[in-house]
Amino acid sequence: YSLLADSPDGIPRCVAAGWTMELVAMNVPGSTSTATVALALDASGRPVVAYYEYPNVVVAVRGASGFTRTTVATTSTSLVTVKRLVVDARGNAHVIYRDYKSVGSFDSTYGWYYLRLAPDGAVSMRVELGDERTFGEALGIGLAADGNGDAHVAYVSYGGSAYAAYYRRTY
Repeated sequence: YSLLADSPDGIPRCVAAGWTMELVAMNVPGSTSTATVALALDASGRPVVAYYEYPNVVVAVRGASGFTRTTVATTSTSLVTVKRLVVDARGNAHVIYRDYKSVGSFDSTYGWYYLRLAPDGAVSMRVELGDERTFGEALGIGLAADGNGDAHVAYVSYGGSAYAAYYRRTY
C-alpha cells in the first residue's frame, strides 16, 4: 500500500493494485453479529455507506471533503445488523436494519426496521416491518426504490405461528 496524502481533492487514500481505500469510520464493532455494512451509489456516483457503530445506525455520504456521517437511529442493544441500503434518484437513502428485541426459551426475536434519510439530514418514516425468530443469520429481505422515491420491501417475517413472505411500499 502507498499513502496518497496529497491527492487532487486533498483526501488521504491508500492505493494498492488499482484500488483506493478511504476511512469512513473508526471503532466499528468487529464481532460477527454486528460487523455489517451496506453500500450504494447516489445519482452522481458518490458512495453512501450504512453501518452500525454501537449504539447507532449511521449513514455516511461521500462529499467533496470526505465522508459526512449522520446517526439515523439509536438502538438499545449491541445486536444490530445493517441489511440493506438503496439511494433513490432524489438522493434519499433508504436503510433496513435488524435489531434484537427479546430472548425466548428456544430462540431470539429480532425486528426488521426501515427508515429514510433525506439529503438535508432529516430522518423519517422509521417503522418496524416485522419480527424474525432465528438462531442465526437474518432471513431474506429485499429493498428497492422507484423513480418517485418510494421504497419497496419484500421480506420474510414470523406471523405468530409460521413464517410468511410480505411486500410493503411507502407512499
